[in-house]
Amino acid sequence: MNIFEKLKHFQKVMPDKQALVSVNRSVCYAELAELIELGASSLYLNGIKPGDNVGLLIADELEHILASLSLLALGARQITLPSRDSSETHRDIIERTSLNRIVADQLQIDDNWDSGLNYIDWSNMLSGSVKTTIPSSEGMLFINTSGTTTKSNIILFTETQISHQAAR
Repeated sequence: MNIFEKLKHFQKVMPDKQALVSVNRSVCYAELAELIELGASSLYLNGIKPGDNVGLLIADELEHILASLSLLALGARQITLPSRDSSETHRDIIERTSLNRIVADQLQIDDNWDSGLNYIDWSNMLSGSVKTTIPSSEGMLFINTSGTTTKSNIILFTETQISHQAAR
């Protein structure tokens, strides 16, 4: 069972329970599953396909997790580009992971603009009501190690591997 299927299960068995909480907003499981489905559909309609390598550059934590879960539901591979990192660090990660696109909020796009990259503005992804059928595929996360003694390693994990590790 992938992460989106688990969210759909929680939507049925505990729809009113809080799933995500931030300073300004909380999201229950009923709403979360809907937002993830809408986010995945919107990203798909904006050109992201299952298996694409996507960077994620969103400073707001709640919006970041919504975009990340949407990318997982879509079956994309993703890596976070921390907003605090330099453009040189971003460029290194982008090159090492062969990113096709970067999902960012408008402020991050304005601050990090590189005309050679394909940015998708996350800011309005959840405001529409368009849903579409997406080909089923397992999402993946690139995890960047600390790199304290040398250049960091970037390791790719599937949803299944992450779920097994979480269970441990």
